[in-house]
Amino acid sequence: MDELNLNKKKNNILGELDELNSLIGLAKSFVKDREIRKLLTNIQNDIFVIQANIASPRNAIYLPPNTLLDDIVSLQKQTYWIEKGLKKLNHFIIPEGATSACYLHCARTVARRIERKMRGYLKDRPPILARYFDRLACLMFALARYINKKEGFKERPPKYFAQRKLQTQKQQSTKGGVNERQKIN
Repeated sequence: MDELNLNKKKNNILGELDELNSLIGLAKSFVKDREIRKLLTNIQNDIFVIQANIASPRNAIYLPPNTLLDDIVSLQKQTYWIEKGLKKLNHFIIPEGATSACYLHCARTVARRIERKMRGYLKDRPPILARYFDRLACLMFALARYINKKEGFKERPPKYFAQRKLQTQKQQSTKGGVNERQKIN
């Protein structure tokens, strides 16, 4: 890959990291829970360190050994702790609810985009960078669900899921040979 193309891709990722950091800051401004705000501030600081790492020349890495690995383990532990208090999902949910949760859902999608781009664009950087954004996206999802639960917003599956469930119920009710329409008439 030529140097100009590499710089374009690097600048693209740096811009997306800035977008992610801004979305997290926006979400944080609506979060009521002090501990979650503190967690989000720590994540924002991590993102700045990662940006410095990506922007640096190839031989100048700003990450002390094991720092990012420790951060990934921390993200996993926090996600696990949050998910323990949530209902296990067996379907997709519509990203909605509290304002902070909606912004966290947006941050999740940007983190996923960054993860995909990290794997392809930054082959000269540690592959662990992509793993960080995978774990971060999982945490953003768990936090959005947690905040919605705490603020009384109900999770809803997409309509296609509800329609499929309704069709299954109708099929089960017609096993006796009489469907719901026939019962009404």
